[in-house]
Formats: sequence, structure tokens, C-alpha cells
Amino acid sequence: MEIEYALGKVELCGPQAETVAATPMFRDWLKRLDPKLRMRRITFQSVDIVGEGPKKRVLFAKFFADCVDEEGTPVPGIVFMRGGAVGILVVLECQGREYVVLTRQPRLPAGEGALLEIPAGMLDGEGHFASVAAKELEEEAGLRIEEESLFDLTRWAWKERWRGVLSSPGGSDEFVRIFLYRRPVEPEALAELEGRKTGVAKEHEKIEIAVLPLDELPFRTPDSKSLAAYCLYRLFQERTAIEVGAKGE
Repeated sequence: MEIEYALGKVELCGPQAETVAATPMFRDWLKRLDPKLRMRRITFQSVDIVGEGPKKRVLFAKFFADCVDEEGTPVPGIVFMRGGAVGILVVLECQGREYVVLTRQPRLPAGEGALLEIPAGMLDGEGHFASVAAKELEEEAGLRIEEESLFDLTRWAWKERWRGVLSSPGGSDEFVRIFLYRRPVEPEALAELEGRKTGVAKEHEKIEIAVLPLDELPFRTPDSKSLAAYCLYRLFQERTAIEVGAKGE
């Protein structure tokens, strides 16, 4: 089959080509391609689909793209497509110090049985960044908040130039939009969060909450979205003169 994109038509082939081509994830990726990248053919190699009936959706897709640059030089074209995600940096100010709320859970692809990360989750396929962030924060950290309480750090930094942090741009389209949630709390609230068990059982999530001083985050996890969130927040504080104890919205 062939579909239109900015520079003309591109041929799609391989298993589940029509199914993937119809997804917002793939359509959005194709639409946002840099005009310097000229696509000739896309061959799907494997597709992971979850759910049934109306809830059926493409979770991941791996494909090879026959692509050249403006000079006709081939561009490395293996893509693991998983779409966008959101991450939430939860900063709690207590007695003049800043603390961060992290999740601890198994991450099989990284070979880790208990990796510390900021709460995060994949998009719903419709690009509802803030609503997904609020939902993930409740599911993973047990914190129920309003969408309006979230501050979009990636939008603050890059406006609409980039949609989020690119975790592995040489192999995947994945981007993570980083939100900030910040508020003052009492010591009892911190103690209550530490060690809390959360997660969605039907999705086999086994999550434990960890609370630690914010400045320890870079030394306690190698997770790129968590490190990016920390850097963006510190830059935001520096540029806007936000002080500990001030409101972060």
C-alpha cells in the first residue's frame, strides 16, 4: 500500500502495515518528518497489539525505513516506534528542603529489578498530555491532583519545537513530556508516602514509592527522563528565581 506524506508518497509493506498506518502514533511521526529526510519505503518487521475490539491498539512497532537525505545518502533506518509518554517530577517542600517522589519497580529491558524513576506513562493515543500525567501520578504515586496543578517544563524550555525529551533518538521515536508538580507538605505526609505500594494490578505493575532529597536524584538513578526532569527544573528555578517554599505553577 501507499500513503501520502509531505514529500509525496511512501510505500508500506510487511505484517500489519495497514493497521500501523492507521494509528495516530505513526501518522503523527510521518507528518513531523524533517523535509530533509526523503522516505521511499517502510517495511514493518514486527508489531505488538494489545486489547480487543474497540480497545484494540498498536503498542509497539519495529520497521526498516528506506530513507535518504537531500544529497541522496542513505540514512540509518531501523526504528522502534512506541510513541510519546509523560513523566512527572513531584517536588515536595518540607521544612525548607525539597524532596522528590520516585517509583521503584522492575524494568526487565534494563535488567533491573528495582529501578528508581519519576512517575511516568505512555500517552493515550490522542495527545492528552496533562490528563495522562495526572492519571499516571494517581496510579503510580497515589497522588490525586488537578491537571491545572501541572506545569509543563518541556513546553517552557522548547515551546513547540520539540514535544519532549528524546530518550534514544538513534533507535526510537519515543519522547517524554516532562511535567512539574510542586507543593509544600508536612513531615507526616512525607513519612506516609515512603514505601507506599501502588500500581495497576491488571497491568502487572508492582510499584513502591520512595521519597528522597531532590539533590540526591542524579546519584540514585541512571534513568534519562528523571535526570532530564531534574536538570530542567533546576534551570527553571535559575531562570525564574523560584525559591524553596514558593509556588511552582
